[in-house]
Amino acid sequence: TMTTIYLPDGVKDIAAPKVWRDNRNMWQREYGAFSGCTALEYIVSNKSDSNNKCVVINGRLVAVAYDKKIVLPDTVKELSYCFNDHRGILEEIVVSEGVKTIPEYTFRNCYHIISITLPSTVSKIGGYAFEYTDVTNIYVKAETPPVLEQSALSGLYSSTTIYVPTVSLQAYKAAGWG
Repeated sequence: TMTTIYLPDGVKDIAAPKVWRDNRNMWQREYGAFSGCTALEYIVSNKSDSNNKCVVINGRLVAVAYDKKIVLPDTVKELSYCFNDHRGILEEIVVSEGVKTIPEYTFRNCYHIISITLPSTVSKIGGYAFEYTDVTNIYVKAETPPVLEQSALSGLYSSTTIYVPTVSLQAYKAAGWG
């Protein structure tokens, strides 16, 4: 079982996801790098964070190792599909300040997650971002409600609690947050 991956210096990108329509006109896509590698504990590279849990290239998070808690480093400004299908032991994700968009399908199939914290800088959440995610709590720090793309909150259980800044509660309700 592989627990550590060593990436050579000079890596410019890792497994950019591909999305396409098949012959039945159904959406198909690839998952993020190392998705399903549930024993992966460390990704060692000159692009890794200090804990060797995240790989960031040009401000874009491209890979994440499996751990109970992932706190994204401040160097992350853009997310990729690296949490998608993260079925391991991940229980908590803290997205770093500076991230503006949560792309579609970002947390899809992230089972066992208890908490996701979104920064004050997030302004848009992509479609199906939480599909098949059994997250218990979502903390949104943005005072202005992020724009929700089609079905952005689809797939959340009715028991999921979304916490928003108290001063913004009415604005979130008016923006379709529930």
